[in-house]
Amino acid sequence: MSRIFHNYLLLSADLFHCLYAIIRKILRCPLNLLLPSVFCKEPIMKFEPLSVIIQKIPMPIFAVSLALFAIGNVMSMHHWPQVLFWFCGALATFCLLLFLGKLALYPAMIKKDLQTSPVLASVSGGAFMALIQMATYYVKPLHAGAALVLWAFSVLGYVLLAIWFSQKFVWEKHDLLQFYPTYFLIYAGLALAALSAPAFGQAVLGHFIFWLTLLLFLIVLAVVGWRWFSQPVNTPFRPFFCLFTAPPSLFFATWLVLFPGLPETAVYAGLAVAQLLFLMVLTYLPRLFKIPFYASYAALGFPFVITSYALTVALNTLTKTGAAIPVWLPLLDYVEFLFAVVAVIYVTVWYVSFIINYCLICRGPQTL
Repeated sequence: MSRIFHNYLLLSADLFHCLYAIIRKILRCPLNLLLPSVFCKEPIMKFEPLSVIIQKIPMPIFAVSLALFAIGNVMSMHHWPQVLFWFCGALATFCLLLFLGKLALYPAMIKKDLQTSPVLASVSGGAFMALIQMATYYVKPLHAGAALVLWAFSVLGYVLLAIWFSQKFVWEKHDLLQFYPTYFLIYAGLALAALSAPAFGQAVLGHFIFWLTLLLFLIVLAVVGWRWFSQPVNTPFRPFFCLFTAPPSLFFATWLVLFPGLPETAVYAGLAVAQLLFLMVLTYLPRLFKIPFYASYAALGFPFVITSYALTVALNTLTKTGAAIPVWLPLLDYVEFLFAVVAVIYVTVWYVSFIINYCLICRGPQTL
């Protein structure tokens, strides 16, 4: 037990260190970018037309939407004011609308990105994940029927995307060097539907999705792990490393929800695996803070939120079963929750900064 306590102290120390680094970077950079005419003493520039603004929106913005929907739910679980829950939902919905606007106005551009880039194509699974979260936590309290329709549409869309992606980038191209952690969004992200299935009375379907996605994830993990740790990774793709912590926590939380009454040892074993992957990602974060902003920074949001969510669900499960809970576990739960909040704020601020500077204001061509 003393050894476990020591390891969790080290994890808490890493969390505080990363929180400090993130806050420093937020305070140091984006304010200068958000208000360039004030802080940079530049003349006020004209705004781009709305169509051009929509055209410049980066596709991974729906990953920001996914993180915002998720963190709003975790805020609610920690009994934060409901106004923050709905604020996160509104901001996430706005991000989704920006992407849908680009899809409506520039379908050829979206089609080209999907067909030529396996990274962008795999990241697009986050759009359906965001819709699943939206249906479960935000639409269902308002209208259960509409939520079920949106949830079913999202699950079906996700399955069709996974089938198309597998045929296009796995069966036809067979390029193992293109296997990035974003592939987890295609083959493991649907577990989010399994997690939310009981809320819609679809527990049997949830069990099927859980085992199927777990099997697919283990297969893809072997290839992605080999590619990431044995081959060079281009700088813009490095933030995707954070996605390594998302599937274990997502499967762990889904496991707890779909299989209530698990033994205490099983809960702690699953929690240990999820936290070890989280710790691995934490040790990598300082290197990410040294690179410039890329659209892939969106990967810093949802993985940390789902890790915090899984820990909270595990803590609630242990409490309900009357298991002995170490005094430091609730503290770690809250620290990870705060870390997830800061991470989502960090990603959101950078995306707002990018939209203002390179989508809204005329500054010449800029790519992500």
